[in-house]
Amino acid sequence: MGFSVAGSGVDVAAGRSGTLMILTAEDVDLLKQLSTAGERGRTIGVLNSTELQHLVRAGYIADDSARHRITRRGKDALSDALRFS
Repeated sequence: MGFSVAGSGVDVAAGRSGTLMILTAEDVDLLKQLSTAGERGRTIGVLNSTELQHLVRAGYIADDSARHRITRRGKDALSDALRFS
């Protein structure tokens, strides 16, 4: 589940433990890019590992060696973020 915090440009979605996680506009953009990449995923170049790792820890992105792909949880979070923004 998720919702947009009015006027803030910040989307919130339930993370792996059911707690709320803040998704920034950059997070949502990255999830969109990975969603269009399909099951094979894509390489992610110069992203700060901290920026990427919180999405991996939340289960939104699978880190398959050099390639990253969106997970079902990530697709759900993206859908919520887009629906409530």
